[in-house]
Amino acid sequence: MTVPPAAQSTRPVRSVARRLGNGARAYAGVVSSKGYFPLWLGQLASSFGDTLHYIALVVLVFQITGQGIAVAGLVAAEILPVLMLGPIAGVVIDRFSRKSVLIGADLFRAGLAVSLVWPQGAWHAYLVAAGMAAGNTFFNPTVQAVIPVLTTEDQRLAANSVGWSTARLVNTPIVDRP
Repeated sequence: MTVPPAAQSTRPVRSVARRLGNGARAYAGVVSSKGYFPLWLGQLASSFGDTLHYIALVVLVFQITGQGIAVAGLVAAEILPVLMLGPIAGVVIDRFSRKSVLIGADLFRAGLAVSLVWPQGAWHAYLVAAGMAAGNTFFNPTVQAVIPVLTTEDQRLAANSVGWSTARLVNTPIVDRP
């Protein structure tokens, strides 16, 4: 049996529409789950804060020093804690309450961000950048470790992608300003 050309041209459109609908339902299902929703909101707020702090630190260091190399030093200050703390972060995450690690890391990072209201110099920005990176070293893997506990196996794929994609949607207007 041959399919008329008009019907053949609508098949890919229907297939794409069906896949988009399935993806939207999966996202809505995981976001509306009672276990995942608070984590997702926390991820959004945390990601928004991370973006603002990064922009603020770069601007602050450049305004204080007027040197691009000083901004490069900021990047180095963010990399070193990850290299030093990365190997032990997994042990801490597995040994302590994951909820406590998430809350503790966010409170630590919030305290550092608030300290930037009264910047003391480039050294202060470097210290804050290193502290933020240290907090992220514990926060980000803990989020990934909590997702399987809060979701069903069917929700896992959507849960792993919804936090990342919605955070990018929220942060893109901030970063992509002309």
